[in-house]
Amino acid sequence: MPGRSSELGFNVFDVMHHGLHEKQISNVFRWLLDAGGTHRMGDKFTRIFMDEVNRARPSEVPFALGGYWVRQEVNTSDPTDPGDIADLVLESETSVVVIENFVTSDGHGHDYDRYLAYGQRKGGRGVVVLLCRDEDPSLQTKGWQHARVVTYATLITRLREELASDGRWRRENPEAYMFIEQLHRKFVRGRGPVQDGEVLDFVVAMCQTGEARRYQISSKAVAAEQFANDVAEQARERFGEGRELLQRVRTKVRNYGLFVPERGVIVVDRRR
Repeated sequence: MPGRSSELGFNVFDVMHHGLHEKQISNVFRWLLDAGGTHRMGDKFTRIFMDEVNRARPSEVPFALGGYWVRQEVNTSDPTDPGDIADLVLESETSVVVIENFVTSDGHGHDYDRYLAYGQRKGGRGVVVLLCRDEDPSLQTKGWQHARVVTYATLITRLREELASDGRWRRENPEAYMFIEQLHRKFVRGRGPVQDGEVLDFVVAMCQTGEARRYQISSKAVAAEQFANDVAEQARERFGEGRELLQRVRTKVRNYGLFVPERGVIVVDRRR
């Protein structure tokens, strides 16, 4: 649509096409979690992060909020095993937090038990955390259902609220403050992700209008790919982020039981 991109407003992440890959956003969170980082916030963000980790499992003994150092791209395997790289690791004298960062709350092939064993390797407390944009419990399998989930939006919102009351920090660190404002616009206030219910509503509408006949293809994989491409086109018109939604829809196609039987009817199990 003409003028659509300007209506969304400037965002440095969009200009740089940054923040669309887990390594890129891991770089941002490593910076925020570094108490000695150029943001000059000390461990403010780390304390927010650990508080959210504790909130994810309020019935358990809480972890300390401070005293951590951060590392990135950490190999959690022992020398005899193939490499399994955790995106971030927070470590203190008594605790280790192994963090897997991905757009959804999905271990996407990593080994939960290996991550946990790495966190507990020194005899202290260890915990595995899924850091993500979108929480989807249906994706948490093979041990990942035991991980604690923390979302970008929750962390960035809390950080922004705390900084709003710190006028001195904002005056002395205008560049860092603007960067965090851009984070908030990108992951909280801006173009929100399409929710699961919206994807399902799209499927139902396709069925009700007869458009589902276009997916009467013998191969389930081909039909699912065509459906995902159509939804991605809708995403490009609404949000300009078709690639992100395409990936999520492919997952939803599997999780919600979309299939094309011999009669060519799309079936969606909305109970899941």
